[in-house]
Amino acid sequence: MEDFIIKRAGPNDAPALTEILRAAYAPHYATIPDMPDAITGLDQELSDHEGWMITGPSGPVAVMVLKHQGQSLRLANIAVDPKCGGQGLGRRLMDHATERARQLGMKDMVLTTHARMDGNIRMYEKLGWSVTQRKGPGIGMTKPLR
Repeated sequence: MEDFIIKRAGPNDAPALTEILRAAYAPHYATIPDMPDAITGLDQELSDHEGWMITGPSGPVAVMVLKHQGQSLRLANIAVDPKCGGQGLGRRLMDHATERARQLGMKDMVLTTHARMDGNIRMYEKLGWSVTQRKGPGIGMTKPLR
């Protein structure tokens, strides 16, 4: 099994990380007609916000973008290369996001996902997130930290 490490991601990493997003979101774009664009502009996101990635000997395999919003840390995007699925990499990024939010003294973490992404919603709930808002196809979720 490869050794994977979590490290900061910046705009120069955007091309490789965009490919991870494309691969991870492809099944959703194929089946959810009103799926918002979660891929375009990653280079700017990584410039303006906290980007993190997991890398292994063969390069990047996962990406996460965190946005500071007052006393909340927003999980703006997270994806694992489908070729590396089932190894707990998404969970490692989620745990890292929680640790990072605590380091920053945030009161909670927030995210928005699509209502038709049932598997993601169930996974987030298992990790301590609760549905706090429903607006159109968007599902707002919160994870308290204090």
